[in-house]
Amino acid sequence: MAMQGYSFDAPLAYGYCRKSTSEQREESIEAQQRAIIAYAAACGYKLVKIYKDHGNSGRNGERPQFMQMVQDAAAGGAQYIIVHKLDRFFRNAERQTLVEVQLRRHGVRVLSATEHFDDSPQGQFMRNITKAINQWYSANLAQEVMKGLRENAINARNTGGPPPLGYAVDKATGKFVIEPREAEAVRIIFRMYLQDAGYAAIIDELNRGGYTTRRGRPFGKNSIYEILSNEKYTGVYIWNKLAQADPDGHVSRRHLKPRSEWVYVKNGMPRIIEPEDFRRAQAEMEKRRHKSGQARAKVFYLLSGLVYCGGCGGAMGGEVRRYKSHGNTQVEYRYYVCTTKKRLHGAGEHVRAVPADQLERAVLDYIQHVVLHPATMERLC
Repeated sequence: MAMQGYSFDAPLAYGYCRKSTSEQREESIEAQQRAIIAYAAACGYKLVKIYKDHGNSGRNGERPQFMQMVQDAAAGGAQYIIVHKLDRFFRNAERQTLVEVQLRRHGVRVLSATEHFDDSPQGQFMRNITKAINQWYSANLAQEVMKGLRENAINARNTGGPPPLGYAVDKATGKFVIEPREAEAVRIIFRMYLQDAGYAAIIDELNRGGYTTRRGRPFGKNSIYEILSNEKYTGVYIWNKLAQADPDGHVSRRHLKPRSEWVYVKNGMPRIIEPEDFRRAQAEMEKRRHKSGQARAKVFYLLSGLVYCGGCGGAMGGEVRRYKSHGNTQVEYRYYVCTTKKRLHGAGEHVRAVPADQLERAVLDYIQHVVLHPATMERLC
């Protein structure tokens, strides 16, 4: 921004704008920016930069521009952070107070362009009351939104977000309908899995057919696993399954709410997979998981967690490969393989599998003859 109109010793300030979603009735980013610029000019602050977060919740601090701004301010980039209203900074009173305290330690204050609080006891009291009201408003809004979402769920309508692969949303009714080509990919996955095919073989078949994920990317093991685990393909509509986010806004797919809290609507979605096939797939997944765990427990890898792919930089893990010898007996060999290559089934730049015996022997030789060499030990001591 231009420096005209400011003295060289004018206090430096950052501006911060945030808008949660286009549906909520909030001041636009542009309106917030205008208020911040006017306030900075009236107070004689030099506005160095305005940070903007679009579509981010104010209940947590994991917003890209917000985190960058706090980091820049703490490093001495500005003495003030100006927001349109305090609720743009945070809608969690406790988190807001903690961040403000951290910033004050670096000589940075947070100011509101439209809410004026002085440093008197009365001013600080009103500031804290405003933060508490902002938190209540956010929690109450979330509760009201949940009521509307639950009503949509009871009627098996989309509650937001992209539908599972194989489905689309009818804009007129909000109901799920089958997307034919994607649904065919789902059927291929279940059919091949129940015919004892592994993830690699399934991914090869999908690639040959030109099928991709919802985001247009090649299938990986994780995406295959998610599809095989999704009960919605049997025609069951499920909502409110995941546990609530933690105080930092994180949601884990492993933490589920009690089943009594789910919205579970039979025949709420068009069926792509027969329920019996889904049950068989779950049983097969459990069987393979148990078998895989047993196989891994028998093999030891000296460099586990210490080897990384020279192509993509991802971790390399142990893998046993079995080959038939001339006498038709099976021989096992240990390898270190790029786990990213396994997950994406070859997509990207990766190194080839490395024989574990050779790599471990080379590392041990290096340690013995170089690291533990008397001359080296003498220099280290």
